[in-house]
Amino acid sequence: MSRGKKANVTPGVQWSIMIPIDLAFRVETQLMDPVTNRPSYASRSKLIQSLLFDWLLRQGVIDPGSTGRPVAPQLPLTLDTLKKSE
Repeated sequence: MSRGKKANVTPGVQWSIMIPIDLAFRVETQLMDPVTNRPSYASRSKLIQSLLFDWLLRQGVIDPGSTGRPVAPQLPLTLDTLKKSE
């Protein structure tokens, strides 16, 4: 019997992004935990992951029947490659 947190199969990457303060405030308000009076643990990450996954589905990068995560792009990933997918 294993104990503790399950290992994350796919390693994460940390992004630093800038969001307009009014948009950030509205998102934080929606993610607020009434007990701690701050966003629930990992709620921002889960929201962003969900939004990006849905976006990749619409782009045709992920098979609609798939419940798995997208395959990582072949490196090197360039700005031109990203612009082509938009």
